[in-house]
Amino acid sequence: MGTSITTSRKTTAVVAAAIAAAAIGVSGWDAGAQTDLAASAKAVTVETTSLERAFELQTSARQAARLPSTKEARAEQAEAGELPGGRMLPVHDFRISAGWGHSSGPHAGREHAGLDMAADLNEPVFAAADGRVVSAGYAGGYGNMVKIRDDRGRFTMYAHLNKFSVTKGDKVAAGQRIGAVGSTGNSTGPHLHFEVHTKKDVATYPATYLGVATGAELTKVARDVQRAQR
Repeated sequence: MGTSITTSRKTTAVVAAAIAAAAIGVSGWDAGAQTDLAASAKAVTVETTSLERAFELQTSARQAARLPSTKEARAEQAEAGELPGGRMLPVHDFRISAGWGHSSGPHAGREHAGLDMAADLNEPVFAAADGRVVSAGYAGGYGNMVKIRDDRGRFTMYAHLNKFSVTKGDKVAAGQRIGAVGSTGNSTGPHLHFEVHTKKDVATYPATYLGVATGAELTKVARDVQRAQR
């Protein structure tokens, strides 16, 4: 159908041009004949415009048919672990075992600068955003840790890992696997300690970086991801 519309557009455009040229360029014709020709040219132009509009609508319909619905798009995002703001969950199947500023349990007596996500040993860990690995190795109480600088100069830290999938200097994409959950360093069991630092390397609230308001909301998003992956 697209081909026939395109051909008709070309044909009517040529006819319109020919009629207009005749109306304007042929000398010796009376005013009435020239008026009739001009009216014919206008009618053909209107037809051409209508065909162009039909062609545009047809093209839009075809493009829309190729796009997933909002529901389908959300399902695909959830399955990939994508958060509402475009960040990616650093681990998909987890529960929050210690929140920001937590002062009990293993963090009693001191501020907790990140979110602890309890998960199975060797559960995959993913980069929350695009960036470059600035370090990947043992870091004292953090155990095995990957630190990534994102495209805006902020840092994300993934601690207590059991395995590394990246090395210093690697460029990573959001959602790329960078390691596996472990219990190295100062840890009481398998979990990911996820920490976010500003450009000046000062700890800031991790949930906000991920595009959610609280750790509880993050857990809810994680449940949606888990359902989508089943």
